[in-house]
Amino acid sequence: MHKNEDAAFSFSKAFFSIITGVLMGLAVCIALLLAASAAVLGGAAPESSVFALTVTSCFLGASAAGFIAERKIRSRALLVGSFAGLAYFLFIILLGVLFFFRFSLSDGGIAIFLSSIGGGALGAILCANMKSKRRKK
Repeated sequence: MHKNEDAAFSFSKAFFSIITGVLMGLAVCIALLLAASAAVLGGAAPESSVFALTVTSCFLGASAAGFIAERKIRSRALLVGSFAGLAYFLFIILLGVLFFFRFSLSDGGIAIFLSSIGGGALGAILCANMKSKRRKK
């Protein structure tokens, strides 16, 4: 019976850690998208690079989501990162449908999906491979 209680606790801890990571990753993505839009508006980046900037922002946001989720969970980095990337992609779809009333995979949705999953997994793996620095007293 104790094993089921521990499993339920780990699932809820993992769920809330992934949601926290996704929300922080969305904040990173929005900040990067604002910087990219300012660069395009100011003429520093051509308008033809908007799609690449969008996919890159989504990749880096998903990496932040996977990193933060793995930082809290500290186990099964690839699985946690992949789920963080998937949840990140689902949040992007939700926001797209809420604001634009549609979502189409043919308009770059597959590239955003792949960058979200890959970014989440990469961020979690990078976090898992970092060694924690211990302070000497």
